[in-house]
Amino acid sequence: MDDPVLPRLLLLVEEVAGAHRLPDELGLHTVLTEGGLDLDSPAILELLLSCEIEFGITFDSRIDLTPDALRTIGSLAGSVRRACAARILGVEQIRGNPEAEDRGPGTAATAPKLSQ
Repeated sequence: MDDPVLPRLLLLVEEVAGAHRLPDELGLHTVLTEGGLDLDSPAILELLLSCEIEFGITFDSRIDLTPDALRTIGSLAGSVRRACAARILGVEQIRGNPEAEDRGPGTAATAPKLSQ
């Protein structure tokens, strides 16, 4: 099965990082910060906002914005997939929060609960 996330994410990383930071091979194990692409905080923020726009998602700061989740392209891709699943399914449990707080209309927290 083709991965719909990774190719689009790689393009966003290339755009944000700029040609001067790109290694010969950009892939799942490429480190985003120190020891890799050396993206600083503003560049990471730009990448996250670009992901939210590109994929139509909102990251869960408790899960998707941790140092581990932002370490590599692969870990960021996992966060994007999780946020896409939460958006599509409207199930807060996908984000790791079974007791969702109300975040307003149109969010997973206000979506109808699926029976178990």
